[in-house]
Amino acid sequence: ATKKVVPQTVSAKAKTSKNKIILSWNKVSGASGYVVMKRNGKKWEKAAQVNGKTLKFTDKKVKKGKMYTYKVKAYKTYKGEKVFGSYSKSVKIKVK
Repeated sequence: ATKKVVPQTVSAKAKTSKNKIILSWNKVSGASGYVVMKRNGKKWEKAAQVNGKTLKFTDKKVKKGKMYTYKVKAYKTYKGEKVFGSYSKSVKIKVK
């Protein structure tokens, strides 16, 4: 894939609300969608994949007092294949 196709890196932030974590990020121009990764112990798992119009993810699978880490990347569909941008910086948040 050409450099032009690779989406920009996402900038993500998180907040907690009543035993939920709401992760939000900036819109990346031309992105077909976003992938949200959640850290589970030592490994990263895919928490969600959303379309390009969606700029937030609400995680209800969280426990009070625990720390969670997320990262997000944008992708574009190019000639039928997904081309991924770089991950955002990891966002750490504790559920209040």
